Amino acid sequence: MDNLRLLERVPGESVDLISIDPPFGKMDTFLKMSRQRPIIQLEMDEERRLFEKHGLSIEDWQQRKQLLVEDGSVVDDIFTWDDKINGNRSHKAFYDRIAVAEDGSMARRVHRVIEATRETAGDNQAAYICFMAVRLVHCYRVLKSTGSIYVHCDHKSNSHLRMLMDAIFGAGNMRNTLMWKRYRGKRAASEPQRYANIADTILFYAKSDEAKFDLPFTELDAKYVKKTYVHDDHDGRGPYRFGGRFPDRKYYLSNSRGTPLTNWWDDIPELNGRSQEMAGYVTQKPLALARRIIEASTDPGDLVLDVFAGCATTLVAAEGLGRHWIGCDMAYRAWTMNKRRFVLNPREFGGPMMLTGTTGATLKALHIEGIPIPEIDSFTIGPPDIEGMEQYPIEKFELAVAQAQRRDPRWTGRYTPDEAKQLLLDAWGPICWGCGWEPRKPDGLTPNPFYLQLDHSLARALGGEDELYNLGLLCGECNGRKSAREMEIAELRRENERRGDALHMSLATLEGRVPLLRVRKWAQGKMDERPRLARR
Repeated sequence: MDNLRLLERVPGESVDLISIDPPFGKMDTFLKMSRQRPIIQLEMDEERRLFEKHGLSIEDWQQRKQLLVEDGSVVDDIFTWDDKINGNRSHKAFYDRIAVAEDGSMARRVHRVIEATRETAGDNQAAYICFMAVRLVHCYRVLKSTGSIYVHCDHKSNSHLRMLMDAIFGAGNMRNTLMWKRYRGKRAASEPQRYANIADTILFYAKSDEAKFDLPFTELDAKYVKKTYVHDDHDGRGPYRFGGRFPDRKYYLSNSRGTPLTNWWDDIPELNGRSQEMAGYVTQKPLALARRIIEASTDPGDLVLDVFAGCATTLVAAEGLGRHWIGCDMAYRAWTMNKRRFVLNPREFGGPMMLTGTTGATLKALHIEGIPIPEIDSFTIGPPDIEGMEQYPIEKFELAVAQAQRRDPRWTGRYTPDEAKQLLLDAWGPICWGCGWEPRKPDGLTPNPFYLQLDHSLARALGGEDELYNLGLLCGECNGRKSAREMEIAELRRENERRGDALHMSLATLEGRVPLLRVRKWAQGKMDERPRLARR
């Protein structure tokens, strides 16, 4: 389905994160033959039935291209002004409207970016930027004020796309130009007349200053640890070092979150043919890349949107992290790859899963027939459904309905994570239960609860339940330290008091604000108001 049709139907300010890997505007067609897991005839038959159901003709070559090839996938990345703009009614209408927009408006800024691209890079590149502009304007509309957007691109289009993003989201909301190093070793050999391109660009923009963000950390370098953490106090807390702003203070390795991540990502290599994730899709990205983005800019229960879904890497990562998701892709091969991609999900990312509608054809193609796989509740919207409101009433597509069907399959609490967090905020205020930090907005006065994370007092891995009495609010630093040590919130408080520098108020004051025994009794009363959910 054309993602523009989908975006037009998504309500405004309803999405927490948009992560897209659109065409790069390379003006070429890319084909990847998948020797590892070729599509079988049963899957081809399913694609053909879906193709014909939507009124497309097998005899029409321009339409048949969407069925792709029998043993691989193809991406058409060619844009011309006559074809993509003058030949497309939606794109032409958009361009005509922004051409007469008022000075100072977003529409006028977008038009000037397109015209500047025509002057500097030609009509074809301008057609690509106009194609992206139609969709990115809708992305801005559907994104919450606390949301963010990540756009993958490469050296050919990143400068024009950045100007476009500045025009839509505002230059002040540009957070990073992230560089993902894809290739290593022999693949990084030099190319004729230029240096080798071994990295892609990811443009990271926030909707506003309220956007959620939890800085990721990577493991400390082993050589650095061996050289620096040379002291041991024999109390079981492990090695430590001195230094920082307080030369006499001890910094324990067990308390370190690692090294703050920079905008140079060289620790996630591109997938190869031996990877368990590999589904045979030409533009497939690693799950680790999608997980890093989702974890940094969303909380569990948030909604992730990918309108260039491809083989569903972003969707699989979102599902494994307990986020809701909506995906869309134009190619009919993408539906086959989406089903495969969930079944092929490695155990470290949540294990195999089946979308509603996955048939024996997919399982047979992957040689895993007869193995029980949990099914995920989901629904699919095809082109005829989205275009005809009389066939598919818009109320069925409201996000409240979609989100109700997207639950973390591991969650068994009577309240969803979103509901639990809001109850805790309403009852006890926006305060970290571990250190007493009260996050504020830039004005320094208004509380900002978006930087507080819902966490279990007793970890799920140790037998803790998802029920309200076992949940609390922690800042990112306390959550990371508690999860790494597998301690309860009460123990985390005691450690913070010993450390001193991490506590923003005395333990007695914090206990007065959030008394854990009273919280437990309060939570039990709230749980009695709602019957236990059936376990999955």
